[in-house]
Amino acid sequence: MSNPYRGTTPTIPFHITKPTDFDCAIIREAYITLRNKSSGKQKTFTASIDVENKILSISLTQEDTLYFSEGTLKIQGKFLLRNNKVISSKMIEGTLEEILDETILGG
Repeated sequence: MSNPYRGTTPTIPFHITKPTDFDCAIIREAYITLRNKSSGKQKTFTASIDVENKILSISLTQEDTLYFSEGTLKIQGKFLLRNNKVISSKMIEGTLEEILDETILGG
Protein backbone atom coordinates (compact mmCIF):
# COMPACT_ATOMS: atom_id res chain seq x y z
CA MET A 1 0.00 0.00 0.00
CA SER A 2 1.33 3.43 -0.87
CA ASN A 3 1.02 5.95 1.92
CA PRO A 4 -1.95 8.27 1.37
CA TYR A 5 -2.11 11.76 2.85
CA ARG A 6 -4.81 13.06 5.19
CA GLY A 7 -7.28 15.37 3.43
CA THR A 8 -6.89 13.68 0.04
CA THR A 9 -9.08 11.28 -1.96
CA PRO A 10 -6.97 8.16 -2.52
CA THR A 11 -8.07 4.90 -4.07
CA ILE A 12 -6.17 2.20 -2.22
CA PRO A 13 -5.65 -1.17 -3.95
CA PHE A 14 -5.07 -4.45 -2.12
CA HIS A 15 -3.61 -7.30 -4.16
CA ILE A 16 -4.67 -10.81 -3.22
CA THR A 17 -1.53 -12.90 -3.45
CA LYS A 18 -2.20 -15.83 -1.09
CA PRO A 19 -3.33 -18.41 -1.61
CA THR A 20 -2.09 -18.12 -5.17
CA ASP A 21 -5.05 -20.12 -6.48
CA PHE A 22 -7.70 -18.02 -4.69
CA ASP A 23 -10.62 -17.24 -7.01
CA CYS A 24 -11.98 -13.75 -6.32
CA ALA A 25 -15.19 -14.68 -8.15
CA ILE A 26 -16.34 -16.49 -4.98
CA ILE A 27 -16.50 -13.18 -3.07
CA ARG A 28 -20.03 -11.79 -2.80
CA GLU A 29 -19.17 -8.78 -0.60
CA ALA A 30 -15.83 -7.36 0.49
CA TYR A 31 -15.08 -4.91 3.28
CA ILE A 32 -11.83 -3.28 4.37
CA THR A 33 -11.52 -1.92 7.91
CA LEU A 34 -8.97 0.74 8.85
CA ARG A 35 -8.08 1.46 12.48
CA ASN A 36 -5.73 4.13 13.80
CA LYS A 37 -3.15 2.37 15.92
CA SER A 38 -2.77 5.39 18.24
CA SER A 39 -6.35 6.71 18.59
CA GLY A 40 -8.33 3.52 18.00
CA LYS A 41 -10.65 5.30 15.53
CA GLN A 42 -12.03 2.77 13.07
CA LYS A 43 -14.06 2.79 9.85
CA THR A 44 -15.15 0.02 7.50
CA PHE A 45 -15.40 0.59 3.75
CA THR A 46 -17.05 -1.46 1.02
CA ALA A 47 -14.39 -2.66 -1.40
CA SER A 48 -14.72 -3.03 -5.14
CA ILE A 49 -13.45 -6.29 -6.60
CA ASP A 50 -11.40 -6.72 -9.77
CA VAL A 51 -11.83 -10.48 -10.13
CA GLU A 52 -9.50 -10.93 -13.09
CA ASN A 53 -6.56 -9.07 -11.53
CA LYS A 54 -7.26 -10.17 -7.93
CA ILE A 55 -7.41 -6.61 -6.62
CA LEU A 56 -9.73 -5.19 -3.98
CA SER A 57 -9.85 -1.41 -3.69
CA ILE A 58 -11.41 1.26 -1.54
CA SER A 59 -11.91 4.91 -2.43
CA LEU A 60 -11.70 7.39 0.42
CA THR A 61 -13.08 10.91 0.64
CA GLN A 62 -11.29 13.92 2.13
CA GLU A 63 -13.52 13.51 5.18
CA ASP A 64 -12.56 9.83 5.47
CA THR A 65 -8.84 10.54 5.51
CA LEU A 66 -9.22 13.50 7.89
CA TYR A 67 -11.18 11.26 10.30
CA PHE A 68 -7.95 9.42 11.05
CA SER A 69 -4.83 10.83 12.69
CA GLU A 70 -1.51 10.65 10.90
CA GLY A 71 0.51 7.55 11.62
CA THR A 72 0.02 3.81 11.57
CA LEU A 73 -3.24 2.24 10.37
CA LYS A 74 -4.13 -1.39 10.96
CA ILE A 75 -5.92 -2.79 7.90
CA GLN A 76 -7.97 -5.97 7.53
CA GLY A 77 -10.37 -7.37 4.95
CA LYS A 78 -13.52 -9.35 5.72
CA PHE A 79 -15.39 -11.20 2.99
CA LEU A 80 -18.79 -12.80 2.52
CA LEU A 81 -18.43 -15.62 0.03
CA ARG A 82 -21.07 -16.86 -2.40
CA ASN A 83 -21.54 -19.99 -0.24
CA ASN A 84 -22.39 -17.68 2.74
CA LYS A 85 -19.14 -18.43 4.56
CA VAL A 86 -17.22 -15.46 5.98
CA ILE A 87 -13.43 -15.21 5.91
CA SER A 88 -10.93 -12.51 6.79
CA SER A 89 -7.48 -11.49 5.69
CA LYS A 90 -4.41 -11.19 7.84
CA MET A 91 -4.02 -7.79 9.43
CA ILE A 92 -1.47 -5.51 7.77
CA GLU A 93 -0.21 -2.04 8.63
CA GLY A 94 0.10 1.09 6.54
CA THR A 95 0.80 4.75 7.20
CA LEU A 96 -1.41 7.79 6.79
CA GLU A 97 0.78 10.82 6.14
CA GLU A 98 0.43 14.28 7.66
CA ILE A 99 -0.95 17.21 5.68
CA LEU A 100 -0.46 20.88 6.55
CA ASP A 101 -3.76 22.25 5.16
CA GLU A 102 -6.83 20.33 6.37
CA THR A 103 -9.31 22.47 4.43
CA ILE A 104 -11.91 20.40 2.52
CA LEU A 105 -11.63 21.45 -1.13
CA GLY A 106 -14.56 21.59 -3.53
CA GLY A 107 -17.15 21.31 -0.80
